[in-house]
Amino acid sequence: MPLPLSAPQTTRTVQCPPCAPDNAMHPRAVLPTLFLLAAAVFFLCWAPPRNASAQPPPGTGRTHFLLVHSYHPNMLWVQDINSGVQEVLGPAIDASNGTMRLSVEFMDTKRHPDAAYRADILALLRDKYAQDPPDVIITADNIALNTLLDEHEAIAPGSRVVFCGYNNYTPDALRGHDDVTGIAEKVSIRETIQAAAAMLPQTSRFIVISDRSETGRAMTHELALQTAGIPEHGRMELWDAYTFADLGRQLAALQGTEAIVLLSALQDTAGNVQSYRQSLRHILAATDRPVFAVFGFYADKGIVGGKLTDGVMQGREAARMALRIAQGTPPSRIPVITENINRFVFNHELLARYGISSDSIPAESTVLNRPPSFFTRYRQVLLPAGVLVALLVLALALESHHLVRQRAVEQSLREAKTRYRELVDNARSVIMHIDRNGQIEFINEYGLSFFGYEEHELTGKSVAATILPQNADGTPYSELLRRILENPETYACHENENIRKNGERVWISWLNRPLRDASGNVTGLLSAGQDATERKKAQDALAERERSYSVLLSNLPGMAFRRQTGGDGTFLFASEGCLPLTGFAPDDFVQHGRNLRGLAHPEDLPRITGAIDASPHRYAVEYRIIRSDGETRWVWEGGMMISGSGTSPCRSSGDSICVIEGFMTDITARVTARTELERLNEELEERVAARTAELQTSLEHLRQAQHQLVETEKMAALGGLVAGVAHEINTPIGIGVTSTSYLQEKMQQLEELYRSGGMKRSDIENFLRVGNESLTATRMNLSRAADLVRSFKQVAVDQSDEDTRRFNVLDYLEEVLVSLRPRYKRTSHRVELSGDKDLVITSYPGVFMQIVTNILTNALLHAFDGMENGVLSIHAVRQGNDLTLTLADNGKGMTPEILSRVFEPFFSTRRGNGGTGLGMHIVYNLVTRRLKGTVQCRSTPGDGTTFTITVPMQDSPSAVQT
Repeated sequence: MPLPLSAPQTTRTVQCPPCAPDNAMHPRAVLPTLFLLAAAVFFLCWAPPRNASAQPPPGTGRTHFLLVHSYHPNMLWVQDINSGVQEVLGPAIDASNGTMRLSVEFMDTKRHPDAAYRADILALLRDKYAQDPPDVIITADNIALNTLLDEHEAIAPGSRVVFCGYNNYTPDALRGHDDVTGIAEKVSIRETIQAAAAMLPQTSRFIVISDRSETGRAMTHELALQTAGIPEHGRMELWDAYTFADLGRQLAALQGTEAIVLLSALQDTAGNVQSYRQSLRHILAATDRPVFAVFGFYADKGIVGGKLTDGVMQGREAARMALRIAQGTPPSRIPVITENINRFVFNHELLARYGISSDSIPAESTVLNRPPSFFTRYRQVLLPAGVLVALLVLALALESHHLVRQRAVEQSLREAKTRYRELVDNARSVIMHIDRNGQIEFINEYGLSFFGYEEHELTGKSVAATILPQNADGTPYSELLRRILENPETYACHENENIRKNGERVWISWLNRPLRDASGNVTGLLSAGQDATERKKAQDALAERERSYSVLLSNLPGMAFRRQTGGDGTFLFASEGCLPLTGFAPDDFVQHGRNLRGLAHPEDLPRITGAIDASPHRYAVEYRIIRSDGETRWVWEGGMMISGSGTSPCRSSGDSICVIEGFMTDITARVTARTELERLNEELEERVAARTAELQTSLEHLRQAQHQLVETEKMAALGGLVAGVAHEINTPIGIGVTSTSYLQEKMQQLEELYRSGGMKRSDIENFLRVGNESLTATRMNLSRAADLVRSFKQVAVDQSDEDTRRFNVLDYLEEVLVSLRPRYKRTSHRVELSGDKDLVITSYPGVFMQIVTNILTNALLHAFDGMENGVLSIHAVRQGNDLTLTLADNGKGMTPEILSRVFEPFFSTRRGNGGTGLGMHIVYNLVTRRLKGTVQCRSTPGDGTTFTITVPMQDSPSAVQT
């Protein structure tokens, strides 16, 4: 909108050329202006554009460019690169007033590929340019770069190299060569085939033509890399072994649904050689099928098209790089162009011949031979002629107005206004006419579209009520307009905020001119405006970012700085945070010479320089500073190197001057805390060591006590066994004593009868009967006692013996149960033994005895407490390489809480009633440690308890030694 309506706090006055006085213009005075405008339009339409690259480089001195081609000048590829280089360097050389020139050399290595020839070329170049060495060398293709990469200094000391047309580029190729840059060449085989498939979907086969030459082999290799896995791969057929005659016959025999992709056809298997142009002519003469290619020199030579590697573009880019180097940019600052810069190019005539729609070609393709439109063909004539005709019509209308004078004044003005509006409506600016009361008299079509209004919604309406934000500055509009109309030149160039119909606020840069009557009084304003919203947003964002950075730096608990590394460490910048950190103001560092040597503690300077030298790109170091009040504080500094001078690497010490940017913050509290923490850690480590020693002693005592308890439990079990066996032996021995006593009594009676002579036959028979019965009873009971003693002896030996032996599991368990029977024989409980009778194992029998004894004792004490007819079932069976021993009772069972602690030491539910809490713990240790097995316990209240013991079977005693 016009500037007069803008608010002061949201506007910005800009400088512009002084405006000429705007006096009332007589209609006849318009004619010279119109003719000048016509001449200007005619010049703009006809004047050819200037090439920006034709400007001479700003550098001083003379620049000699040397272009070295790998091949001979008649090759199309060489000619294209040469054309691209000449296109860029030619205008620059012409405009350089003799300070720049270009030399061109052709190595011709296609016809002379041997190494000796290249050595001769190098010698020739050294001699030829010894007195006039080139400053920048441009190499075309691999051979030229490979030849000159290490030798260009010998040809021209201090020269820089720009390469183009380089195949198979890798960064390693330029390692150690900071004075070389350029553009890599890439062929677009895959994109060309895919584009051809999209354009000709009915194609049955893609005939890819290559050869066995060095170029052909490279292209075939690239074909394999680029087309692996693409959908079109199955329809591709490679022809690379042929004679030219056979190739022609094979092409002539194609059925009509194939497409040709030409990579290379320079040499056949018979050794015949042909040029690029000849190879294409040969193919086009043999077949009418569409031919696609990947090199730009084939364009407009009979191919449909493709994504072409363009030598002209390669030459242009290389020449632009050479100009940048000549202007002072080092090659190391110009990155090698490795991305694919190829472009799709197609021939309009051949697209039409093969019925290919222009909609099917890739976007942004270049189409050659497209017929120009009528307007395009005659544009240079139509535009000036149209403008001249329009201006002549306007001039005639103004002349007519002058002739009819007052009679046709109003009509002529309306016609002039109509023509003026046609010109104004086509402008890409908001153009408005506002009267002295702030009413919109006129606004062009672009302005209506820009603000979103219809013409009737703005014409005759107040600016303040339409396109100016309401009360933007709180000043009444009439007062603001009065001041503007009194001094309109102040607002000739202005920016202010406006508002669209939809409420969107926009910024517009206005150019305002006052309209005056014949007396020179201002009657209104004519304003032209351009949308400045994006620029204003960018400026505001930049200002906000700068303000944020300033606030951030001022609020950071530390000091941001920029400092030189050489000398005493001069500070180039210090943020406001330096004052609370160091006691020195920013001016003390920047203007009064306070440097790092005067700030850091002298003992810590080597630490600072060492940290920067070790990692200059990003370092961190802690050191002490001496504040202005003499207090020593610890700081953390982190930063990175941003620039240096000279050819040697930047270091914090030495002659080279480098600049680092970083941040410094106070860490005194952290260092103090860290020192205290280290002291506490050392003290804690000493305490832990002492406590660990105490715990080790306590643990050893505990282990000894546990071992003694286990041995006591074993001896208690053995004592119980002795008591039970003694009770069992007492009965048969007592019967034996009674029988022998009775027999002795009968013998005394028989002896008395014998001595008295009264012994009869019946007395002898009766004695023999009684003696036989007594001896039989004595023998049986003594045998029983002997068996008990033998079982007790074996069990007792196994209980105390630590060695292994081979034994039958069921037989041994039966002997154990015999020795344990006294513990439950006076109850209704019983023990059932079952399993594999032939199961033999090599192990520790005493361990098995201890396990069964503890589980049986546990069942009698806990499971069968308060119940009758308890049964403990023992079942032994072999499962694979393991022995599984299952001991299950039908007792009361255990709750989950008791079950989870059943193997814990000293845990018992009958403590004080015979329970020690070690029985099941001993079972667990014997199974897991001594027998190397596992033990599981399952129990449910009311459903009894089952112990499942699994131990490995052993085939020999040595296998179980521990």
